[in-house]
Amino acid sequence: MRSRHMSTPLLRLLGVNCAAGIAVAMLAVGGLLALNPLLRGLILDDHSPGVALALLTGGFAVTFASAVMGSAVMRLGED
Repeated sequence: MRSRHMSTPLLRLLGVNCAAGIAVAMLAVGGLLALNPLLRGLILDDHSPGVALALLTGGFAVTFASAVMGSAVMRLGED
C-alpha cells in the first residue's frame, strides 16, 4: 500500500531529490576526509569525533539537499 504523501508528485519529487542531495553530501564528506589527512586527524583525535562528524555531515547534507531540491523545482517548467 502506497503512502498518501508519496503519491503526491511534488512530494515524491522533493523526497527523491532530497535523498540524492544527502547521498552527494555523504560522498563529499567521505572524499574530504579521505583526501585531507589534517582534517581527518583533527576530527578523529578529538575526544568526541562523532559530534564533529555529525555537524560536518549535517551541514553538508542541508546544503546539498537544498541545492538539489531547488534545482529540481526550478526545472519543473522546462518540460
